[in-house]
Amino acid sequence: MRHSKAEKAKTHERIVAIASKRFREKGLAGIGIADLMKEAGLTVGGFYKHFDSRDALVAEAVGGALELWKRQVDAAVSGGPPVTYESLVDEYLSEAHRNHPGTGCPVSTLAGDLARSDKRTRQPENSGQHRVARNSDSQHERDG
Repeated sequence: MRHSKAEKAKTHERIVAIASKRFREKGLAGIGIADLMKEAGLTVGGFYKHFDSRDALVAEAVGGALELWKRQVDAAVSGGPPVTYESLVDEYLSEAHRNHPGTGCPVSTLAGDLARSDKRTRQPENSGQHRVARNSDSQHERDG
């Protein structure tokens, strides 16, 4: 059965979202492709229709998690609710962040795993951290 490009994209996004959450909860080695695909309601064979490798999925999943944080900072820069160092620290150290690692910052849960990963896998984490830090610094300078 063939699926439309829109259906394939939606399925791809679902796999990435599940992987992003589970990697943050269990670590990169804590869950395998078979379990991720089962949770997505798909077979392991279908994985390779969406990704070249497990590392490609990890890079996309970590990059996607960092984008959520980046959007908060970008919204603040564009006049939305401010993101201050104090608010970042408060959110980072909150009970909700501690108790729900699957929805929190991937750096706090995956730093050790990412440090031992290949360069391609580490790239989204590094560039995401720098973008968030730069935008947060810009916001801080304006708020003075």
